[in-house]
Amino acid sequence: VEFMQDEGKVYEGEITLGYSTTTEDASGELVAETPVLSPLDEKLVDEAIASLTGPIIQIPPMYSAVKVNG
Repeated sequence: VEFMQDEGKVYEGEITLGYSTTTEDASGELVAETPVLSPLDEKLVDEAIASLTGPIIQIPPMYSAVKVNG
């Protein structure tokens, strides 16, 4: 383990476009569906990902274990 701590991290994720739910995640009830009519522009996707690199302020979803006053 001590040798692994010096290694870089890699994050992988999967995103589903065109759906809205009551909980803002995949476990909620579907409330809206919007078809994605054209292919995504790879440059715009790369720019969006780059904007999430480094320190960012996250807004927790409405159903979240947010620590309040403690």
